[in-house]
Amino acid sequence: MSSRNFVQMIRQEIRNQMAGGRRRRVPRPHVLGEVAPDYTGGRPMIIMDDDPSRTPIGPFPKAASVSLSPGDRVYLARAGAKGKYIVEDKIE
Repeated sequence: MSSRNFVQMIRQEIRNQMAGGRRRRVPRPHVLGEVAPDYTGGRPMIIMDDDPSRTPIGPFPKAASVSLSPGDRVYLARAGAKGKYIVEDKIE
């Protein structure tokens, strides 16, 4: 391998890492989750269904019409110019 090829390979790897790496998750338009067990009100922390670590993330904004309790199953959708998730509804 020439030094030029080696430098190109390193530059490509740096670009990959800065862009999120090869395993970068593509955000989905809709996801399912569960309200964290310590939820008491306001913006909830959510445990995403596809997260094997079961670590709550957030807090996420929610629709005003949604009333949540700890452990509730929820539906999240991407919204706005930045595509952030919001809790759209509770699943019963």
